[in-house]
Amino acid sequence: MGIQSGIIKFTGTVGELNGYYANGKYILRKAGGGFNGEAIRTKPEMVRVRENASEFGRCSTTNKVFRLALHELLAGLPNTSLYRRLLRCFTQIKDLDTVHSRGSRRIFQGLTTPEGKELLQKFAFTPHEDPKAHLGGNWTVNWNAATLSLTSLNTARVPFPPSATHLTLTYGVLVFDYETLTGRFAMEPPVLLEQGFVETALSLPFSLPEGPGMKHLFVKLQYGQSHGHEVLPLKEKQALGLIALTH
Repeated sequence: MGIQSGIIKFTGTVGELNGYYANGKYILRKAGGGFNGEAIRTKPEMVRVRENASEFGRCSTTNKVFRLALHELLAGLPNTSLYRRLLRCFTQIKDLDTVHSRGSRRIFQGLTTPEGKELLQKFAFTPHEDPKAHLGGNWTVNWNAATLSLTSLNTARVPFPPSATHLTLTYGVLVFDYETLTGRFAMEPPVLLEQGFVETALSLPFSLPEGPGMKHLFVKLQYGQSHGHEVLPLKEKQALGLIALTH
């Protein structure tokens, strides 16, 4: 490897030479080396790379299908890190699979462990805006009665942004099969609360989609501003939060 010093400098590959630009200098080295696709697929010393790639691919696919099932709720979330953070969560859950060998570990198997369920239950879809922190009170899900109960609400503490006139609760249930990667989502009509609302308890019924899978109740909280007969959502980051209550 050396530094290009002639009048004409280049980047890319010419014959057996490879040129590139780094740290303010044009570098020259012999082309080739490293690992190609064939080596990764066949060489015994690359087995860990193949195993990691296989598991990463499955986690990435799960991440994609899961988010697509929730596209109605995820729209407008001011959180560009969701994909990366959710992928990390699924990867950590997959690592808890002790049934399958490395390279074949599965998320659904990791979710059979208490640690796996806890990772998913504690995942923050909007890390800086927790709907529970906004509304306060006690949140209880009765899966048999298909009802979310919010009690002991302290409306005086709800932090309405200065331009907000209303608070909208949008919620629904996702039943997601992590083995077959199939999801069914049922969203309920939104609940609109005007600033200064006096309710201290809310009872929110929901529908349970049929089929196998883990149940997730999602609650999306968004502040809005009244314009005539419409309530338009605010765009500020603090105006929106999403939480999942997992069964």
